[in-house]
Amino acid sequence: MSQSLKQTTAKGFLWAALGGGVQQVATMLIGIALARMLSVSDYGLVGMLSVFSSLAGNLQESGFKDTLAVRREARREDYDAVFLFSIGMSLCLYTLLFIAAPHIAAYNHSPELTRLARVVFLGFVISSVGTAPAAFLFRNLKVRERTEAQVCASMASGVVGLGLAVAGCGCWALVGLDLSYKFIYTALVLHYARWWPRWMTASQVWRRIYPLFSQSLSILATNLLNTLSGQLITSLLGGRYPSHQVGQYSQAQKWQSLGQQFLGGIVGSVAQPVLARVADDDERQQRVLLTLLRFTAFLSFPALIGFAFVSPELIPMLVGDKWLPCVPLLQMLCLAGSTIPLSQTLANMAIARQRSGLYLIVSSLLLGLQIAAFVLLGGGQLHTLVLAVSTVMLAALPVWAVICRFLCGVRLRRVAWAVLPYLFAAVASILVCRLAGIVHFWWQIPFVAATYIGLLAVFRNRTLHEVLQYLLHKGKVE
Repeated sequence: MSQSLKQTTAKGFLWAALGGGVQQVATMLIGIALARMLSVSDYGLVGMLSVFSSLAGNLQESGFKDTLAVRREARREDYDAVFLFSIGMSLCLYTLLFIAAPHIAAYNHSPELTRLARVVFLGFVISSVGTAPAAFLFRNLKVRERTEAQVCASMASGVVGLGLAVAGCGCWALVGLDLSYKFIYTALVLHYARWWPRWMTASQVWRRIYPLFSQSLSILATNLLNTLSGQLITSLLGGRYPSHQVGQYSQAQKWQSLGQQFLGGIVGSVAQPVLARVADDDERQQRVLLTLLRFTAFLSFPALIGFAFVSPELIPMLVGDKWLPCVPLLQMLCLAGSTIPLSQTLANMAIARQRSGLYLIVSSLLLGLQIAAFVLLGGGQLHTLVLAVSTVMLAALPVWAVICRFLCGVRLRRVAWAVLPYLFAAVASILVCRLAGIVHFWWQIPFVAATYIGLLAVFRNRTLHEVLQYLLHKGKVE
């Protein structure tokens, strides 16, 4: 990796880590307060709608952010066309979902969902305004600007959500939190992009959009499948399980996703544009990929496996004993989720190589396995269903490792050597903590962290050295 590209990547990682950390802490504190004030059923009702909002959001974005990031050249007219197309698509989708809201409520046996859905679905209409400016920031590695927008939106929307909860608005507090976040984030990315669209006719929009479709349609389909993969269970549970069990699963998934999205956001903010910039040199791209994998594993394994370790004590203390049944679900999701940022990093190689069709095929296969698990196990023990879904999540990592072997020639042995030391160090640190008899999580967290860093230092781990060197030498890397 060239020095300038390495510096840009390192700065992107730093801003994403700092901003993402602040955002996740704020989200966690707000989530703790809301979980104490709201009922399990409140979370279940909103969780039943999450997949529809996310799918509509994918459709209005249509894969253009990733497509523009890997194109050799993106002109202003491309962003103008994406802006207008996204808004038009979101309005069409909102109209369809507005009409479908009573049917969604009937499936979930919750009549109150009709009105709730029609308000929740405004979120993706708001987000459509920010699609083009967010794509501009992403392509140009403006990580600091994107991070600042996310942090400010998280904090401001938290105030809105807490205010509504205190006022006794129930599940509407979660709706207010979501809509205010999307509105503020959209306004800020427009500000940071310093760009405002110019009007284009429908024919002009189509001429600019059509060439993007060859790449974006496969990415869109894959994003839809990934959304289904992540939220399908929550949305389908309402038809086979009572709302309080849906709420327990929704809460477990929310806590697991805090860590997973934080880690995925750090790497995802720079991985795809950086891999695209070195796509003409296989050996160089392999080195970049392995560096990204090492850094991802360095953070992912201790964070999510460690969270699974302390959750039996942590969850009741933070959000109350009423959420204790979600702990086993959370532990399974965290163990499997520790590999998801790694799978996403490997999957970015397919997009960087403009092989989005392959990305679609693999995502379809993984989603098919999750649907099969739901068909076979849905209605039985919820724990058994979550275990099956977690197993599918784990299977994605070796699948993508094999695919990257054919895409860029990186050997499986090099991939394994890049990630396994961090898995072993994380597990060993937790075992040492157990053997030492440390039972309170206030001591477990610093002990496990210190042991983990100590093990890596003893074996002169390269990633630890680079992180410390960057932090101690004012952002300079070797």
